[in-house]
Amino acid sequence: MEDMDSLRQFSTIQQVSQRLDIPKPTLRFWEKEFEGILVPLRTNGGQRRYAAEHIFIIEEIRMLKKAGLTLVEIKRKLGKG
Repeated sequence: MEDMDSLRQFSTIQQVSQRLDIPKPTLRFWEKEFEGILVPLRTNGGQRRYAAEHIFIIEEIRMLKKAGLTLVEIKRKLGKG
């Protein structure tokens, strides 16, 4: 069982969605599309938990998409694909 301090360092998909204004289905889609790049942790019950590095990657993906890059181009830029 994780202690409460270690859990506070992670965000739920709901928290990330609200904080970054990205719909939860988009976050789930990106997780599939960017397999091996965006890999949130999972609780024993299967719920996603995002650490700071995951949030950084999500922000990077969002920025590159807004710049007009395709998913293939973003994968290449992030080092996979």
